[in-house]
Amino acid sequence: PAFPVLRVEPGRVLVLGSADPNFKVSWQTVLRPLPGGRTRLITRNRVQPPPGLVNRIGAMVVDIAAFVMVTRWLQVLKERGEGLATGRYY
Repeated sequence: PAFPVLRVEPGRVLVLGSADPNFKVSWQTVLRPLPGGRTRLITRNRVQPPPGLVNRIGAMVVDIAAFVMVTRWLQVLKERGEGLATGRYY
């Protein structure tokens, strides 16, 4: 399913959310400047399912999938960033 954009601050914040008002999901990505020309990337997701065991299980599946996806995404960003820093492009 598509995740509509809920908030954008170019170069700083992106928040996506669920299109289903009964199963609330959001994914937030924030870039925070640090000293020395560095940047901290913060990402988090939240799942708020309606009451019920099946919905709670669905929320756990979403959390696990998000963890796997974000872990890989961060690894790729790290590899690309280090490649750019050393002149090796991907």
